[in-house]
Amino acid sequence: MASHSRRLTKNTPRILLVEDDNILAGMYKKKFQLAGMKLDHAKDGSEALKRVRRKYQLILLDILLPHHDGFEVLTNIRASRENASTPVFLLTNLSDVETVARARLLNIQAYLIKAHVTPLEIVTKVLKILEPV
Repeated sequence: MASHSRRLTKNTPRILLVEDDNILAGMYKKKFQLAGMKLDHAKDGSEALKRVRRKYQLILLDILLPHHDGFEVLTNIRASRENASTPVFLLTNLSDVETVARARLLNIQAYLIKAHVTPLEIVTKVLKILEPV
């Protein structure tokens, strides 16, 4: 399947990726750009808390982050005027039952284990959420 780059416009979906692994973030950024989406990157919880003051169409959020963990960031997202109803995908390697249950209580769209999904699979899941039926 060939990948076609779409031109970015003012209506281009804006995604926030909160991920402390810069190599992984770079791979996601490239895949999302090829799919025609704008990906902003926050490298830690502090930066994420600043960025969520802006409206996003979807947020990809790691749980284990420097400064503020993903649950603290997610709680702030859900309390914000800008992103209270924004779909959030938790993207983590934590798979214990307690962590998954805690995440589901915070109204997430998806809980994805990094080791089990590729960046392209995540782009596909995001497109399914964002594109009208």
